[in-house]
Amino acid sequence: MSMLSERAYEEMQTQILELTKALSATREHLTRIKEEKDSLQSVHEDYKRHYDKLKVECNEITKKYLDSVAERKTLEASYEAQMNHLRNMLEQRQKILDEQQSKALTPMDTDLLRAKITRDIQAPLKQKIDEQRNENDKL
Repeated sequence: MSMLSERAYEEMQTQILELTKALSATREHLTRIKEEKDSLQSVHEDYKRHYDKLKVECNEITKKYLDSVAERKTLEASYEAQMNHLRNMLEQRQKILDEQQSKALTPMDTDLLRAKITRDIQAPLKQKIDEQRNENDKL
């Protein structure tokens, strides 16, 4: 029986050695897994901070865009109002011209009057249109 017990003892030692190796390998594996988890968690936090920063920047840019759109609409409305005013002025001047023509002016007088009125109307109109275009181009 002592032979049997020596054999059983050796088998148990072999099993203990194998279990110790398996336990050591498992510890190493768990250590690698923990390191990988910590690394992934760090990367995740970096991405989260970057995402939050981009989100804030996006909100700021969106606000600037909306402000620009509102300002553009205001400028367009102002431009349209000025254009309507200038059209009305042009129509009034055209009526004056038509009345003057109906008073039987000579063709030469009519041409001179038309040229003068056209110059008087076109100069400020052209200036205002150029100013509006420059303002719109800036936007």
